[in-house]
This record gives sequence, structure tokens and C-alpha cells, in this order.
Amino acid sequence: MGHPISIPGVEVMVGRKFTESKRVVRALQKIDESDMPEGTLGKEGEKLSQNPVCYRAYVKGALIAQSPFLTRGIEQLWDSETDMVFLKDNEDNPFLPGSSLAGVLRSLFKGAAGENEMFGYLSQKTDQSSRQSCLITYDCFLADDSALSFGVRDGIRLENDNKVTARNAKYDYEIVEGGARFDFKLELVLRKNIYDDDKKRMELFTLFKSLIEEMRKGIYLGSKTNRGLGLFKLEEQEPKPDAKGPRNHTSIHEIYGVGAYEKYVEFDWKKEYLFSPYDESKMAKDGGLTAGKRREELDIDIDFPATVLIRNYDGKDVKMLTSKGEPVIPGTSWGGLFRHTARRILIELYRDAGLNCDDGKVKANTLIEEMFGTSADADKQTKHKDKKASRVAFSDTIIKDCKQFKQTNVKIDRFTQGAADGALFDQGVVALGNTRLTIRYSEDWMKCLLRLVLEDLDDGLIAIGGQTSIGRGLCKLKKGLCADEEGSSETKTKDGESSCKLDHKTCGYEALYEKINEGVSP
Repeated sequence: MGHPISIPGVEVMVGRKFTESKRVVRALQKIDESDMPEGTLGKEGEKLSQNPVCYRAYVKGALIAQSPFLTRGIEQLWDSETDMVFLKDNEDNPFLPGSSLAGVLRSLFKGAAGENEMFGYLSQKTDQSSRQSCLITYDCFLADDSALSFGVRDGIRLENDNKVTARNAKYDYEIVEGGARFDFKLELVLRKNIYDDDKKRMELFTLFKSLIEEMRKGIYLGSKTNRGLGLFKLEEQEPKPDAKGPRNHTSIHEIYGVGAYEKYVEFDWKKEYLFSPYDESKMAKDGGLTAGKRREELDIDIDFPATVLIRNYDGKDVKMLTSKGEPVIPGTSWGGLFRHTARRILIELYRDAGLNCDDGKVKANTLIEEMFGTSADADKQTKHKDKKASRVAFSDTIIKDCKQFKQTNVKIDRFTQGAADGALFDQGVVALGNTRLTIRYSEDWMKCLLRLVLEDLDDGLIAIGGQTSIGRGLCKLKKGLCADEEGSSETKTKDGESSCKLDHKTCGYEALYEKINEGVSP
């Protein structure tokens, strides 16, 4: 999206190149400001628009990647050895499309006052009007001083019943590691019919201010945002030595009132002295706040009493998966574990409700797809309109305070009981340590089902990662996880350590019970 810039005079943006327009310069030279209403542009005695622009706000800042991310591009356009690649600009750097940012922001405030005016809408009927968006979202390009590192992650799909890797279900994808910094630009344009309406103007000021606050809290962009990727936050920019104005905040430049057209023509994103701290602007002072639609969260502190292995292949050797040098359990691993275990629990609950095994599996699969999204098996047979995204999200978890070591292994020949020829290999393993898992969910029955899975995890009935059959991946929930929540209690193990248990009569169990009985005939 473009806008005029004076370097000098007026220039018109075409894509990412600038060409000077003498016609616009001559038109602006004939403007007599005294003959025009506030905020309007036009020749002397003649309006350029019946609904002129009366207010513009340019906001700039920095979007910082708090986690790895993947804005997926088209694999055929880039020479890549992975199945999924990230979107690149003309300099082969990752960038965040403005269309993705606009979609995420709109979803956060769907149904809020002023949504249609802020984001616009396209009528599907010819006899109804459409509206242009008041919000202009720019592509976010990598900042000049940004750190940048890449990684590749492997993914597999496990069979539902036996936890064996499905055939032809291995894939890999590129990621950009957290810490990348992107230049963020946003523009709000209010025309006369909205700006002169006090109610509409305040609704849009409130909505715009709320967008900024939600981005400060954190938003998710790109692919696999339900599995630990794509968390970004709008953060304060570092002050620059050569800047002529304050640059220690998300900054804004507002244009309205007498002389607006001159400010508009002179505007340039690179002119630092034009910008002032956002929190001191008319927008921030006049607007209220509307809460965005966010899921509820569970924060679980976890200890690892033994070893953990999340495989990352390097030739024939196996390494522990890392993110910027630190061992990590990706959200995809947590999501797979919780989906598999939740399905088993639901089958047992449907059996207790009186269904036979086959019918229970069908009902459980339906509920699992509602909660965790359409599976890869069903994806090929499901129409696009019937596909479902996951309604629970799992964060990546960095393992802290752990010990990393290399373990040498050898394959034993089952006939001779000696070492097999050429079967010596190493694998990197993590021992002990702790982490924090954040789960976001949408409904109460989902919370209770998640907590039932956590009980199994705390009891050692399930484990995370690879080689769980030889004791890896066991977890213990830390003290205090459940004690602060209604419907839970803290007990002591035989070793004197705390363990959290659920009271199934509270803690939302009724919601799960009702959900199960919706599809069970009396």
C-alpha cells in the first residue's frame, strides 16, 4: 500500500519504487488553504472529494519474534530441501505480510464496535454497499540491525492406536528462530463522514488503541501458531543517536486540522523528528480500551526426573532438538501427546457411558477433531469448508537447568549377540531440568480433558519425546500448579513431594460429562 512522500515535492509509490508526479505538484501549488474546510484537500473553490480525509495517524515500532516462526511461502519458488519454506522478500530475508497482520487483528476484535468501519467489508449482494478499510497494514520487513538465525524441524504423524509412525508421514520445515526484529508500520485514515461523527470516531480511536495494546501483549502470526510458533510482541524501540526526536517508545505522527495537507505532503517514514511517543498522542488519550478475544490459559511448571530426547537427525547420529542453543520441546510434540492421550481417555468415558468400543471410537474421534482440529487422515476426505483448526494451542518449552551429554549406542546382532557391523552411533540427551508449558483453550470441557491428561503425565503413565519405552520423557508437575485453582488438591507422594490431583466433581468435569452425553442416546 502506498502514500505520497516529498523527496522533494510529491512522489507516488508504485510497488516499492518511487516516481515523481509533476501533475500532483502543480495541483497542490494552486491550493488556497483559507478556502478549504479543516483537513480537506483541493483546488481553490473546488473540493477534491465529497468525503475528504480529515485525520491520519502513522504508527511505527518494532515487532519482535518471541518464539520461532514460519510464514509459509511457496516451495516451488525457492530451492529448498525442506517440505515447507518461509516467505522471503527480494533480498531472501523473511518478512511478515500485511494481509496476515490485518487478519489476525480483525479476528481478535471480531464483533467489536467499529469493526466494519476499521477493517472494511465486501458485500456479497449487489444491492448492498461495501466499505473500504480505514486501517492500512504494511508488510513488516526485517530491521537492519536485527539478529537472524534459522533452523529446520522434523515432524511425524503417529498412528492413533499403537503410537507407531504412520507410513509416508515424515516431513520437515524451516523456521526462523526467535529474536528477529521487524519494522512495524500501521496507518489509520478517517474521512469526514466518520471523523465528524463523535460516536464513530471514538469507536475507531478505542479500537485502534486496543489493537496497539493487544500487540504489546503478544499476537500470533504465520503457520503452526497453535503448536508453539509465531508469537510476536510490539516492543519499544531503542533510541538512535542521530534521531532528532524521542525514539524510546512506539511512536506516532498524527495529521489533522489546519495545514493538514502540508503535513501530509511532507510526511516521510524516515523523518524521525516527525514522530512522538504514542502514549502522548491524541489517539491514546481520547480512546478507551476494548479487550481482544483471547483463549484461557493454563501454565504448567514441569520437572524432568530422568532424561528427555526430542530427535533432531544429523546424518546417522541423533541430537537433542535445540532453539538458539537451548534444548527445546516443540509445541507439536506436546500437541501430539495430548491429542493421543485425550482420545484414549474419551474412548474410556464413552464406554462408561454405555457405548460399545467401535461407537465410542467414532464419538471420541469427532470430539477430538473439534478440539484438536482435523487430522491428516481425515484431511484428504474432508471438504475444505468442513475442515477444523485446533482450538487448543501448546507453546514451545525451553528446558532450563538441565545437563546435556552425548550417549554412545551400538546395535546388537540378535543372532550372535555381538555388535552389528557399522551400527555404532551417538545421540545427544538431556537429563533433569525443568520447563513451563502454556496451553491455551476455548471451552471449559476442554480444560477438564486437558487436566485429565496432565494427571496421567504426572503419574508417569505417559511420557514426552522419543525412546519413552526405555524410561525417557517422564514428567512431574511442580508444587503449586493445581493448588491455586478451584477443584484441585495437593497431596504428598511416598517421597514426601507434592503432587496435584483433580477433584472430578468440580474443576469443570460437569461440562465434559455434558459434552460426552450430547451424542449418547438415553
